[in-house]
Amino acid sequence: MKIRWTNQAEEAQTEVFFEKGTATPENFRRLGKKRGGDCRIAVKREGCDGITFAQRMGARTVIDLATLTYSAQRALGDQVVALFGNDREALRSWEETAEQTGEYYWQLPMGPIYHKMIEWSICADFANYAPGRGAGASAAACFLENFVEERTQWIHLDMVGPSVVRKETDEMAEGASGACMSTLAAYLTR
Repeated sequence: MKIRWTNQAEEAQTEVFFEKGTATPENFRRLGKKRGGDCRIAVKREGCDGITFAQRMGARTVIDLATLTYSAQRALGDQVVALFGNDREALRSWEETAEQTGEYYWQLPMGPIYHKMIEWSICADFANYAPGRGAGASAAACFLENFVEERTQWIHLDMVGPSVVRKETDEMAEGASGACMSTLAAYLTR
């Protein structure tokens, strides 16, 4: 799908190409599930598949949005999205864009300490979680980072807290919140 935005102030157009890239667990479809809450099996494989697919399609920048870990929600609550990535300039640009849109992000750490936490498997190079070791959001982001190619800019948003409005407010109805969408649209058209 091709979407064209026109920036009226600069009279410039930006074309962004979206490949249908919803990566869902294989058992999700097989079990006849239709909503995220229908599937309670914890899988991160679909994120790796989506990242790999995007790179094979030629993406130089991959932005993945995930409701991956409740440890991000425990750390940041329901109003702030956990931000990870491998490129300082891309992360700085994302944070500047978020300041303009009014959405809240907080960068959580990644690096060798967290990568070592997932190197415990006896049958694989790394595992998709770090049992009983805390820092689950950072460990999960490091797992996904293993699938990001060297020249690819990558931003990972763990939005489990802000993705759902759990109780109706004056501003928002109960249900899906549209978290990250304002910043994503503004980032893509900057």
